[in-house]
Amino acid sequence: GRPQPAEQSQELFQGVVYSRQVRQSPRPMVIHVVQVDLRAEGISLLVTPGDPKAELPLTARTTSQFLEEFDLQLAVNGDGFTPWRSNSILDFYPHSGDGVTPMGLAASQGKKYASGVKDEVTLYISEDNKASFNASAGNVYNAISGDRILLSGGGIERNLPEDDRPNPRSAVALDREAKTL
Repeated sequence: GRPQPAEQSQELFQGVVYSRQVRQSPRPMVIHVVQVDLRAEGISLLVTPGDPKAELPLTARTTSQFLEEFDLQLAVNGDGFTPWRSNSILDFYPHSGDGVTPMGLAASQGKKYASGVKDEVTLYISEDNKASFNASAGNVYNAISGDRILLSGGGIERNLPEDDRPNPRSAVALDREAKTL
């Protein structure tokens, strides 16, 4: 394989710091971390807008396409979606432009367009960047979901599913004061 990159840390924008961490254990891996100061001037968060009236409310796109389409500075993959299949490199769904539905609760700029599944974990973000997990303060402005909590109260959650195959994943966290995402 190719050599691993060097560790690094840099401020990308006011209130946004990126770091790359390189690990050798339990296997070689590179971890990309972005910290967002939710109180920093100019910070605005966007969940993919969807059509609440459509059977499949979202249009599938790559993270890079999303970044460009909405003229953003940074984008991260979010919730899983359905329908989805991957039988081979040539036989998969969705392709960019195909319709999909988020697996969890989803809302963008005050428009809720997916109800989600009971066991999903939801990150709520208000219009003024106040963030919390599984508790919306008032009307839902932005909401994005995931399939499990990994850490809570500074400790590892129990009964996490075993997965012996390494796969890229996105994770979202808040500090104890919910000021840094």
